[in-house]
Amino acid sequence: MGHGIECTHRCKFVIPQRLLTAPVKLSSPIVTLPTELLLEIFAHADPVTTVCLALTCKRLLQVSSLTSIKIPSISHHRHRSRAAEATVTQIRYMPLMNCCAEMVSLLKPLERLHARERKIMRTALCHDCVRYVSTRPDSWHYPMEMLGPSGRQKEFHRVITTWSAGVTVQCPKCCFRPTCIY
Repeated sequence: MGHGIECTHRCKFVIPQRLLTAPVKLSSPIVTLPTELLLEIFAHADPVTTVCLALTCKRLLQVSSLTSIKIPSISHHRHRSRAAEATVTQIRYMPLMNCCAEMVSLLKPLERLHARERKIMRTALCHDCVRYVSTRPDSWHYPMEMLGPSGRQKEFHRVITTWSAGVTVQCPKCCFRPTCIY
């Protein structure tokens, strides 16, 4: 893919059965091509392009189910091994580009852009739950009984501040859930 080291931890791209059996509308010239030609297109595309094509419409999603699309494994990247000397703080604040380039390139086209605020990003990608999550500080409220002593509350506010500033790669909810991996 031209991003350096290729990702070796892949899993199957799973398509819900209800989408595979849904009726298809043929509205674009590409989807009217015979299945064999569409399979050739999928065979020559890189993983990111293949997933984007599959998510374009029901017809291409159905054709993609006939192939074996391999995407970066979320579970592997969520629990990927880290350098033994890295501290918890260093791990929590790893920049986005330290993650798998293929994972980032797969999720980057899905970034949410607001029509009126294209330059102001109000969401960021959490590398733990692999979702675009609000970066607005006022959108984060956590039950105080879950945070425990006041030191933990201060830590939560610090995490909110760093998440809002784009410093962390883990959203406050993932950082403070009971099964936090960090």
